[in-house]
Amino acid sequence: MDLDARAVLAGYGYAAGMLWRAWPALMSGLRLGYLPVALLAAAFACGTALLWGRDPEAGGTDHRDWRYHAVAIAGFLGLAALSYLPYAISDVRFDNARQLMAAGMFAYMAVLLPVFVLLPRYAYGRHAACLILALLAASMLVSGYEIRDRTVGVYRMQERVLAAVAAVVPDPPPGALILVHLGRPYQVHVLEGMEHRWGTFDQALGFMYGDDSLRGGFTDLYNGAPFAFDPEGVTINTSLPVNQGRHVPFGKLILVDYLPDGSARILGRDWLQPFAPKGTDLSAYKPGDYGRAPGPGAVTCSMLEQDLRPAYCN
Repeated sequence: MDLDARAVLAGYGYAAGMLWRAWPALMSGLRLGYLPVALLAAAFACGTALLWGRDPEAGGTDHRDWRYHAVAIAGFLGLAALSYLPYAISDVRFDNARQLMAAGMFAYMAVLLPVFVLLPRYAYGRHAACLILALLAASMLVSGYEIRDRTVGVYRMQERVLAAVAAVVPDPPPGALILVHLGRPYQVHVLEGMEHRWGTFDQALGFMYGDDSLRGGFTDLYNGAPFAFDPEGVTINTSLPVNQGRHVPFGKLILVDYLPDGSARILGRDWLQPFAPKGTDLSAYKPGDYGRAPGPGAVTCSMLEQDLRPAYCN
C-alpha cells in the first residue's frame, strides 16, 4: 500500500488520461474481420434509437429536475473514483488490465447521461441518438473481440510452450524442475500468466505428466544473474517474490531453451557453465535422454490441441 498523496493523485491522472485515449486507441488497430458483426450491432442499436420516443409510454423527453441529473452524474463520478481507489493506493496504479474496468464504466455513464437527457429536446435528437448508440454498440463489440483475441493468444502461447517441453522431455524423472529459457522479450510478455506465477506452470506440468512432484520455472536473462550456485545445485533468481527460493539439485535440473519458432531444445552444461563461479563442478548436471516417448495414450495427447501435439501422439 502506498498512501503518498502525490502518487495517489498521479494514479488518478493516469486513469483519466487512459480513459480519454481509450476510444482512438481502440480504433487504431481495428481488424476488418470485425466489421460485419460490428455493423450488425450498430444497426440494431440505431434502430432502437429511432424507435425511441415514438411511444409516449416507452420513452421521450425526461422532465425530471436538473438537480436530479446533477446528483446522478456526481454519483457516477464518485463511483468511478471509488472503483479506482484500491489501485490508486497500491503499486499497480499505473496499469489498465483490470484497474479501469469499473471506473471506466461509471465515468462513461457520467458523460453519456446528460447527452441522452438533452437529445430529445432537439428536432434531430433521435438521429443523433442513433449515431451515438451505433458507435457505442460497435465499439463495445470490437473491444470484446480484441480482449478475446489477446486472451486466446496467451492461451495458445502457453499451449505451445507445454507442447515444446513435452516433445523434448517426454518422461521427466520424479522431482525434476523444468526450467524454460525464454530468449525473446515478447515471449516473456505473452507468457506472463505462467512466467509470473510458476505455481501455474507446476500444475500444468503435473497434469500433463501425471506427476505432482514436478516443478517448473522460467529464466529470461533480462533481470540479472539467473542462478545462485552452491555445491549441490542452483537457486533460481527471480525478481518476483512469489517465485523466489526455488532450489534444485543439479541432477534434478532440466534446462529447456524455447526457441522463437515454437520448438525447444535441451541446454547442455556448456550453456550453464558461464553463469557459475570459476571452479564450480557441474558434473552432476547430466542433460540427455529423458525417457521414452509415452505413446498416443499419454495425457499430453488429449490435453493439447491436435496441431500442437508431439509426434508420439500420432
